[in-house]
Amino acid sequence: MVTNVNGETDPEMSDNNYSNTYNIVPSVLDFTITDSYGTEWNMYDQLREGRMVVLDFFASWCGPCAESTPELNTFYVDNISQVDVFGITIEEDDNTDAIVNNLGWGGTYPKFSYSDEGYSQYYHYAVSRGFNTQGNIPFFVMICPNPSDPGNSEVVQTSVGFGAGLFTADFETKIDQCDAASSIKENNISDYKIYPNPVVSTATVEFSVTKSSVATIKIVDVLGKTMQSSVHNLNSGNNNITIDVNNLVNGIYFVQSILNGNSTTQKITVTK
Repeated sequence: MVTNVNGETDPEMSDNNYSNTYNIVPSVLDFTITDSYGTEWNMYDQLREGRMVVLDFFASWCGPCAESTPELNTFYVDNISQVDVFGITIEEDDNTDAIVNNLGWGGTYPKFSYSDEGYSQYYHYAVSRGFNTQGNIPFFVMICPNPSDPGNSEVVQTSVGFGAGLFTADFETKIDQCDAASSIKENNISDYKIYPNPVVSTATVEFSVTKSSVATIKIVDVLGKTMQSSVHNLNSGNNNITIDVNNLVNGIYFVQSILNGNSTTQKITVTK
């Protein structure tokens, strides 16, 4: 709202408001679907484990999709300790596991028969994020994990169509890039929660780390002012840290836990 114009009262206050509605979606969508052999997969679970994910969007009638599969499968097998590959058909007629399993293309990575949830993954990257506005296949998306915030993992490579050497060149180089960018996954805060909330006098901050380290925990007010700051030695595995809010007035605050330059934040309400 505009209330002051060049140091004077605005003579027309009725036109100073503007509102709009936005749909906010994460960088990477979650999904839980079952592959053609009956194994259930969750996207965010794989990213939380620090694994890179390649999505292969295909259809059973797609010749270039068939051509790409052997090279993609070699990439998958060579990097299986770090990379997951999920083959997702966007053809509604590919609606049975038998169709997907009998393609004969040589792919050993998990594949999924048609589902609305699988197609929503394609639409998200192709249309919503604009990586494939022409809607062609095969369409490949490579995601570098953010284990503490999988929805904000980074799409580091996309490709529409296939040419020999695609995966051994462009995609292979992104593995080292992901490793370099993801020192976060070497030791990262996970399973983060604070209770009770609202809090009267003390609360417990509970989280896990993969190895012993040191973290800073801050309590920040809604204006960004640090009200408390403390340093804690962490053990690998679960950690429980007590925070005292007796010196805080009633209101909303943010508890920030900082490790390796990465911050995990949760809102708390102090009510005495």
